[in-house]
Amino acid sequence: MVIESVLVTTTTNDHDPEPGDGPGGMGELALVLERLVGVVRRLPAPGGLSFPTAATLNSLARSGPGRLCDLAAAENVTQPGMTQLVSRLERDGLARRVADATDRRAVLVSITEEGERLVDARRAARTRQLAGLVDGLEAAEQNALLAALPALSRLVERAEPSQRRPVREPAAPPRPSPEPGLRTEPGPERAPDPQHDPEADSGPVRSTR
Repeated sequence: MVIESVLVTTTTNDHDPEPGDGPGGMGELALVLERLVGVVRRLPAPGGLSFPTAATLNSLARSGPGRLCDLAAAENVTQPGMTQLVSRLERDGLARRVADATDRRAVLVSITEEGERLVDARRAARTRQLAGLVDGLEAAEQNALLAALPALSRLVERAEPSQRRPVREPAAPPRPSPEPGLRTEPGPERAPDPQHDPEADSGPVRSTR
């Protein structure tokens, strides 16, 4: 298993799995991921954002506009808490509220250009710092990390919350119906009647008497 190979190469104190590690070393996987998340969160990044704020901004940049209730569910916070968080993002020019074209009662939250620039800057800063950490590993360990990326990416996709519903584009307006008595398309030509005499339509019928 690719993930297990990463654990073997990245764990500094090699030891046999303890009884509570679970099948296939899943306890060791959980421990390493917890420590890795802690390392990434402690890496300095511009903006001075809290973790929920940064996660919400990243979600808006990655998935597009979302409703407040969906954002709150995705980040596991209350809706009033998400409302306050979005208000702070608006105040700092990082996000904005826009009307939902598909539901007049709903409001969408979208990221601004300034917010996108901040997300890019934070990711670039952490990428440089992570690169410095990875450079200290052996070549085989670096290759193991790269080989594990597809499996880790699929793991993240399976674990991401599904509360974020895609925002549908507004439906196209219906085509106007033609006015009564007006034909918008020519009808099919009628075949000539073989028993019809066209000369009979040229004038009144004369008596033969």
